[in-house]
Amino acid sequence: MFFKSKNQCGETSKIIEYAELKFRGMPAEEPQVEYSIHQTFLDFFKKLFNSEDKMHTATKRLLNAVVKLSSFDVDIAHSAGSLTEFSNNLSMLSESNLAIVEETTASMNAVSETILKTTETLDELSKAAGHLVESNNQSLSQVHEIN
Repeated sequence: MFFKSKNQCGETSKIIEYAELKFRGMPAEEPQVEYSIHQTFLDFFKKLFNSEDKMHTATKRLLNAVVKLSSFDVDIAHSAGSLTEFSNNLSMLSESNLAIVEETTASMNAVSETILKTTETLDELSKAAGHLVESNNQSLSQVHEIN
């Protein structure tokens, strides 16, 4: 009876050593266990490590998406700034030609309004993307805290 108890403790020690190595990110060979309670214990660790691997993969994908979104946000902000500058230059040109051709000025003002609306829409999209990036960064920070 005493030998059986010691063998059971030995299996538990092997499982704990296996788990400690895996938690440290080191390669570890899965121990062979005979007792069903130990197998259940080992299976829980294997499920935990499997979940951790899946979370790692999902976190990488999320981080890649955040990077792409951040790049998109920068591009949109740059485009919005360029469109605003273009719109302002176009408006100034329209005003200087007002005396020459009223009809041209009216057409250019319509174009300017459309560009301003587009710029506002792009600015709103840029702000929304910024909020999303901030939210993703917070989520990523929370994921790192969990790990």
